[in-house]
Amino acid sequence: MLMNHTGIIASYEKCNKEYEDIRANLGTDDGLKISIRYLHTRVHQALAYTMLHVDQVKEALLGADRGRATALRDLLFHKFEVKNEYGKATECPKNV
Repeated sequence: MLMNHTGIIASYEKCNKEYEDIRANLGTDDGLKISIRYLHTRVHQALAYTMLHVDQVKEALLGADRGRATALRDLLFHKFEVKNEYGKATECPKNV
């Protein structure tokens, strides 16, 4: 049984932030992004599981949605070259 849920959740949230920063700084280097995607996904899953375990359902769902939004943003940018409001291809934003 997990004893220190607050500390565990804080650690997972910090890991999540670090992975997001790493991915944002990689720019368009898909190879490296893909190599860390599995680990980032595992952190999202562990965070959601821990939050559900302590009845933080809303926070768990929001965290899961954030992970899906990151994946969708990357897909739209890299596969379809999403354009900004001026019709130019934009770099992948650092924050969702």
